[in-house]
Amino acid sequence: MTRENLTTTTVNFLCIIMIFIILIINNNTNNINNTNNTNNINNTNNINNINNTNNINNINNTNNINNTNNINNTNNIL
Repeated sequence: MTRENLTTTTVNFLCIIMIFIILIINNNTNNINNTNNTNNINNTNNINNINNTNNINNINNTNNINNTNNINNTNNIL
């Protein structure tokens, strides 16, 4: 093998290694992004759950107001 051929072979080999490293880094980045997306969905679900709880509380508050009105009506009858 001449010196030029050895140099060309070495450079080609290093290029292949670099390509593999880039592919591995890109795959890891995609995995991180997928995890973040899942976390975002979970966070949205948590917010929706809080909103649902608030809605239930609002219904309960409305019922309480209605119950108070019923008591007032009884007083009026008395």
